[in-house]
Amino acid sequence: MAEERWVFLVRLEDAPGALTALSSVFSSRGVSIDLLLGNGRGLPAGGSIVLAFRAGRAKMDTLLRVARRLEKVREIRAYPYADPQLRAVALAHLTPADTPLPNLLPVQAEVVANSPEGPTLLLSGSTLAVDQALALLDASGRVRAAMLSVMAV
Repeated sequence: MAEERWVFLVRLEDAPGALTALSSVFSSRGVSIDLLLGNGRGLPAGGSIVLAFRAGRAKMDTLLRVARRLEKVREIRAYPYADPQLRAVALAHLTPADTPLPNLLPVQAEVVANSPEGPTLLLSGSTLAVDQALALLDASGRVRAAMLSVMAV
């Protein structure tokens, strides 16, 4: 069975052990988390975690079912990585160069910092489009570092 990319958006209690319990659902089933971003310290609604991973449909369903049973999990929404409700945002630190950047459309790209070490780009768009833009930049040999996050709209 082919693996697909998935995104879970999780609301959980902002309590010690919540993230550990959630990540153990994945590790105990041999699934590596590709992307993890969290926030929520002090928010009345609790914390939020975004995570992306690769798994077949049956394994994703198992992960979802088991994670929903965790005591500190309030809600989980699952999305295929290419779902149009998802948007990606990335920061890419590039090396300096005299050549122009490749065409990154349909991604919105903005230079948010410029230094002697090179520019920093903020990229936003669909998950697949931002992935493609990062791949183009990487193929040009210009990416020093990059960070990616995903959110639902």
